[in-house]
Amino acid sequence: MSSFYTCMLDEKTICLNNVCVGVKPQPVTDFKCIAHNYENMTCSWTPPKNYVPTNYSLSYTFPKTRPGKRISNCSITEDRELGKLKCFWDSHTIPHYRQSQDQYNFTLQIANIFGSLEQTSVFDHMRNILPEPPENLTCVNSTTSSLQLSWKIPVTIAPISVGLQNRVLYQCNFGPKIWQNGGLFETTPGQTNVTFNLTGLKHAHDVCDVRVSIRVKGAESEEMWSANSSLTDYTSSTIPGGPPKVNVGSFQTDITSNSRHIYVYWQQIPMEIRNGEYLQYIVDAKDQNLENKLSEITNSYAKFSNMSLSESYIFTIRSKNLVGFSKESTIIKVPANNKLIGEPVSFTKVAFENGLYKLSWEKPKVEGEFIDNYTLFWCSYERDRPFQCAGYLNWTEVPANTTEYNITVSEENTTQFAISANNATSNSGMVWATCTLIHDKVITKIKEVWIANVGPTFIEVKWKLDCSDRSDSVAGYIIYYCQITKELACQQQYNVTVADPYAGVGVQGSQSPESDKLYNTTYEAAPDEPYDLKVTKETNSSVTISWSPPKKLNGYLRKYDVFVNETVMSTPDNRTSFTVDYLQDDTVYKISVTACTLFCSRRSFPILVKTETGHPGPVVNIWNTRENDTLILRWAEPNGRKKHNLYEVELWYKDESGNITVPTIKTTSANYIVTNCDEDLNTYYAKVRAVNTHTKYTGQWSPDIEASCDPKNDARDLVWIIIVTALAFLIFLMIICARRIYIYYNDMKTIDVKLPPGLDPQIDTNWTQPKSNLNASDEEHLLHKTFASSCSESSGCSSGQESVASDSASAITSDSGTEQPRTPTYEEPKELLMSIDSLKSNTQPYVQFPWNNDSININGYSLYGVNDPDTPEIELASVPSQKSNSDLPYTTCDQILNLESRSNNSYVPLNKDPPYVMAADKNGMISNFFAQNSSAMGNSDEKTYVQISNVSELVVKSCCDDLLHIEKRHSRIVIDVVTNIDASSIVMNQ
Repeated sequence: MSSFYTCMLDEKTICLNNVCVGVKPQPVTDFKCIAHNYENMTCSWTPPKNYVPTNYSLSYTFPKTRPGKRISNCSITEDRELGKLKCFWDSHTIPHYRQSQDQYNFTLQIANIFGSLEQTSVFDHMRNILPEPPENLTCVNSTTSSLQLSWKIPVTIAPISVGLQNRVLYQCNFGPKIWQNGGLFETTPGQTNVTFNLTGLKHAHDVCDVRVSIRVKGAESEEMWSANSSLTDYTSSTIPGGPPKVNVGSFQTDITSNSRHIYVYWQQIPMEIRNGEYLQYIVDAKDQNLENKLSEITNSYAKFSNMSLSESYIFTIRSKNLVGFSKESTIIKVPANNKLIGEPVSFTKVAFENGLYKLSWEKPKVEGEFIDNYTLFWCSYERDRPFQCAGYLNWTEVPANTTEYNITVSEENTTQFAISANNATSNSGMVWATCTLIHDKVITKIKEVWIANVGPTFIEVKWKLDCSDRSDSVAGYIIYYCQITKELACQQQYNVTVADPYAGVGVQGSQSPESDKLYNTTYEAAPDEPYDLKVTKETNSSVTISWSPPKKLNGYLRKYDVFVNETVMSTPDNRTSFTVDYLQDDTVYKISVTACTLFCSRRSFPILVKTETGHPGPVVNIWNTRENDTLILRWAEPNGRKKHNLYEVELWYKDESGNITVPTIKTTSANYIVTNCDEDLNTYYAKVRAVNTHTKYTGQWSPDIEASCDPKNDARDLVWIIIVTALAFLIFLMIICARRIYIYYNDMKTIDVKLPPGLDPQIDTNWTQPKSNLNASDEEHLLHKTFASSCSESSGCSSGQESVASDSASAITSDSGTEQPRTPTYEEPKELLMSIDSLKSNTQPYVQFPWNNDSININGYSLYGVNDPDTPEIELASVPSQKSNSDLPYTTCDQILNLESRSNNSYVPLNKDPPYVMAADKNGMISNFFAQNSSAMGNSDEKTYVQISNVSELVVKSCCDDLLHIEKRHSRIVIDVVTNIDASSIVMNQ
């Protein structure tokens, strides 16, 4: 026992003492021993509270032990966390744990300074062994209603002589949430492997939590069951247990301009009959393929887009999992749009507390339709409308005379509500409540107010109440408006009352606070027309007008438009006067005015005004004539309207004393006769102007004119005219002659060389068959003679021993004056001479075309171009002996492109870009236009490439997009023959 004592002096505390009182040993009340898994044993007890030190010792004996012999030496430990004392034995302690003994007789000795106490206790060993849980618990097989289990008994507890009990408990997801006994059975001593078939499971693809424990046979306490071994596994899957449920009205139609979207709703099948993974719903249309119309499908609805308004549809719905389809299906019939009955109207839901909702609606407005009943749908989902409900759909049917219904639902999620009207032949489809009204909610300030449209005489205002702000007690709305001043103050306030669509009573009772004010301006309109239009000033070329502004502007005045006849002029600002300039004098004009904001008013009442008469026009055309020695001055009247009635003529002449001016002459006619001209022979100078004597306006003076009374002056003028004309003709003749000389010079450069008679090539117009009057031996002799002819046979030619590689080729002149080509000797076997005397005169560029032979494969090309003296000569010796399309500076073509028909007997005209390209095989019969030295051509399998260039044409591009090697010389025709052997060329310049 323990207590506090206080010492006092004169009612003041002097000290505080804690006094503890110890007692003799007290008996232990919770002595208990447990053997763990047949491996060790622990005894524990709670020592009674005592304030004096107390000692404990524990010993035991067995039933067959002789009296007085006790086994002790147990090391007692303290478990401070639990406040207990413990004594522990196993195979390593001394004394060690005796597994074979069925009974222990324990003696607990307790002693302190006040005395001692001895307690005895009998311990039934076999009934107090706590096994370890089973090992390796697995499911080795399963069916839709069973799980075959397997586990092992711990090795240390398996040999126990009395045997073990095995207990199987389970709890499945779709079953009751309590542990159910799956089986209780015994195993024999030494048995370690156990199998058990857990049957009676009610649902396929159901996840079950299985617990297996063991206990020593004979133990009765629940505490002696081992800890559980746990296993979670599924029963086998099978096809779904059924299709989803539907209602006759569980569909919704959204009408568009010429089609409709159909939503088909169903109730998801319960979880316990899904029977497998990846459950989905398959919606098909009977006798129709609508796969391309199915735009959305969820676990609760399917959407078919752009469906016909005039067709009826029958939809079948089945459940499907990984195993297969459900055996049955459900059907929803959707009538054609004109066969649907009228929808219930004003469908609303009012939310009360604790999940209570009041649903209300009115009958369809369509006359003559009979309603059997209504179906009320509710769907639990995380979102309210306008989102489609993808949750669990439920429904109930109510009689046709019902227009109000209360329903209580769970408050965990948002609940959407819908209604459909039904009769024996059709229904309306689902109509959803779009918002939830709160019962007896305090009317709050309207937060969303906006101006939707503005016109010249109206402002359209819209507002919106969030669903959370709506109340079933709102009966209407009041709109306040007024015209404001610049300081945003109301001049006069008006109000309009608008009844709420859901309310059936007038506006009365309390009001919510006013919403935030909105400011806007009506659009501008056309103002009234200006008035009091009048003329304030007029001249011969302008009119100044003024007017009064419109009485009602209807906006911001931007300008005035002034109409002068049909011409429109705008004022630069909103001034009320305007001067119209650049008018014709002495003319009547019709003038009116409009005022403009964004729109213009009607025209004001028009006025007519006439401009004053103006100055006469200038006299611009004046000349003189002589008639019978009489000098007459004549002039044309001023252009335009006549504004004069008189002409003034100033006339003067010169003498030794200076200018002599004749007094101003006035005349009404457009001429004046100079008197006494035959006597004085003077040269007169004159100018004329028009005059209006009424307005005293005068026109401009004409240019001065010179008129002579002496006839000799006329002849002098004629001489000068003749001289100037002759000089101009002479210059023209010089230009013509220079041009002809230039053309002649260019023509001389293009004259073709003509060969003597007998050497001219004879080529038939038929390209496929050459013609010749010579036999084969004569042709060979002609070719041989061409190459073997000596230079000495012609007079005036240069030596034939000149180098063929020299930079300037020799020329030979015959007796007839015709230049002849230099002929190589036999000492030059690898050199080649090309005779060009046989070229026909042709102003067009050309290419010599070879005779064709069926045995000849034409595979090559030729091209032409302009000689350029600035282009350096290209040595053919630099061309590789082994040539290919990749390294040759020119490539062969497989065919001749774009050839036109021949203009003469021997040549193909080339007048297109790019130039044509052609060639022939070396062994081909080329026209005698080419005389070839066979010793210079190499082997028979080599090709000959021929190039012809003309002085008047430019090489632009070949058909192979590559240019052949061109050796160019000034004003020369160049012919190169190139072979594949290492050879150079001889160029004969003609």
